[in-house]
Amino acid sequence: FDGRLVVNVAVFHTEYDDFQAQATESILILDEDGNPVDQNGDGEPDRQFSFILTNVGEVTTEGIEIDIMGQLTENLSLFGGVAFIDAQIDDYPGGPCSFGQDLRDVGSRGQTSCGDDPANQDLSGGDLPYSPDWKLNLSASYVIPLERQAFDIVLNGSFRAQDDILLAISQDRYQQQDAYEIVDLSIRLEEKEGRYSAALFVKYAFDEDYVLGIGAQNENIMPNAYLQFFPRTWERRIGLELRYNWY
Repeated sequence: FDGRLVVNVAVFHTEYDDFQAQATESILILDEDGNPVDQNGDGEPDRQFSFILTNVGEVTTEGIEIDIMGQLTENLSLFGGVAFIDAQIDDYPGGPCSFGQDLRDVGSRGQTSCGDDPANQDLSGGDLPYSPDWKLNLSASYVIPLERQAFDIVLNGSFRAQDDILLAISQDRYQQQDAYEIVDLSIRLEEKEGRYSAALFVKYAFDEDYVLGIGAQNENIMPNAYLQFFPRTWERRIGLELRYNWY
């Protein structure tokens, strides 16, 4: 189309042996005779926990990614991409349990080994964390030229969405972020020579949020509790941005 459209396509298949991932480990505290310790007298054996680096065994990730850049008209630009990814744990028979699974004594597939010491479960066939099955982003920019003014008006909009993802390798269903969609909008006055601009913007226009992480808490801190970690800009924001270039 006279150089107005660029499309990049990548198809990939990758296999890993001894893939490394971070997990948590919970171990019973035993006395000199090998008996469980209950220092706080709550009737539950005390445990100590730590973050560990673990080998997941065999992992496969494959999919397709498509990126586009287009100048649809003289004033309308379009950028975006979509990815479809299948990331699976092929073999991991001794995988860790989350603290929540330890307390419930049930793993991701109903195994009752998560309350044992050491707690472990078969994660073979599970999903890799932080890898959605699909992901989409699309942004558009439209310039309204003002012939008799020193500036132009630029309208911008962006849309990004993704499928649900696991936030822990343990496959704990309470450590899952559901699918979400985010919309950002802005209108900008831009000086024709690019020296200054002023923009009114709306981030997270429909006030939908998501979390970066969900942590299952140790029974000695908050039994069967989960902490959610939000990004710094997780709420809808309306603001004014002023820019000036000294070059």
